[in-house]
Amino acid sequence: MRINSFIACNILHLRVRLGVEVYSCGTCLKYYNLESELKVGFRGTTNHAVEGKQDSQKTVWIG
Repeated sequence: MRINSFIACNILHLRVRLGVEVYSCGTCLKYYNLESELKVGFRGTTNHAVEGKQDSQKTVWIG
């Protein structure tokens, strides 16, 4: 893991401890064969994406 990835993971872990739910694109993880490498949060689904768009005031999109 590169240092920037290490720092990002630490920041995301801090957010999770504060109650933030972190989801990664499940399709992307599978396509790039990274499902076993997920370090923070959960594997997201299409349902998570739809719910996030419906409740956009509580959603932050990074990508």
